[in-house]
Amino acid sequence: MKDSDPRGRILKAACELFGEKGFKPTTIREICKNADVSLALVNYHFKSKQALYEEILLSAIDDAFSKNPVHKFITEDMTPEEKLRNAIRLLMHRLLGSNGLGSNPYTVMLVAKELTNPSNVMEKIYAYYLNGMISTMISVVKELVGDIDSEQLVRFTSSIAGQCLHPLLARNILSRAGLELGNTEEEIEKHAKHIYEFSLNGIKGYQL
Repeated sequence: MKDSDPRGRILKAACELFGEKGFKPTTIREICKNADVSLALVNYHFKSKQALYEEILLSAIDDAFSKNPVHKFITEDMTPEEKLRNAIRLLMHRLLGSNGLGSNPYTVMLVAKELTNPSNVMEKIYAYYLNGMISTMISVVKELVGDIDSEQLVRFTSSIAGQCLHPLLARNILSRAGLELGNTEEEIEKHAKHIYEFSLNGIKGYQL
């Protein structure tokens, strides 16, 4: 039975097509066909393909960040090590968790495409979401490692963030190899623990 909400059908069809093909290759005609709506209806609700893409992307990221706020994972009374582990957990749950982007496989593909081949929407994504997340991670790492030069701080931080992002960005390759990470609470926690222990030991080894 067809969903009676045409706006919802448009969003669903567009998310799936944008996720599979990307922004540029996807046409409004394809979205109309998959959503079983007219072009006039798409224009009425979203004005343009760009506006539709932006709403899907920003809404998905906002939902993932809202359901996984910083204060739920990191508190001031934690040790630097605890803050690092929970900053990693925070990022993993936002990116891959069942209450984050991982709740919809097409959203995961869409965000991965946007991160590797940014559109005009990336400026808003960075300003509204990524800038704060990066600042949090840098602050946590800086508290852990103490007084080091800025170049090394960036290397430590980007290494940790890269490990968290890898399952998202390399999803297709990992899936083909049978190495795809699931989005259950247990699997996210196990992978976050691995990244934490691997990173902490690496930092300690470097400081010796």
